[in-house]
Amino acid sequence: MEFLVKSKATPIWVLLFAATCVSRAVGPYHAFRSGLSLRLASLAVMLIAMVKIRFVLIHFMELKRAPLIWRAIFEAWAAFLGIALAATYLLG
Repeated sequence: MEFLVKSKATPIWVLLFAATCVSRAVGPYHAFRSGLSLRLASLAVMLIAMVKIRFVLIHFMELKRAPLIWRAIFEAWAAFLGIALAATYLLG
């Protein structure tokens, strides 16, 4: 059990798990029952998913140690994808 505490991946895994729980709590079904806007809840879930993708790629796929150009390409791709998804959802 000691290796879990010393691992750098553990806090990231906990964060990803917490983000999943928040997505589940904010999800459209729960938003509908709690009176939250369905559109707002859906955008929140998409934003959380984009943050989770970023954490997985940076910390578990070693983009943290990648050359700056690759990291910049990834960050630009993630930002573009998040904006494009949100815009498509809001306009569609």
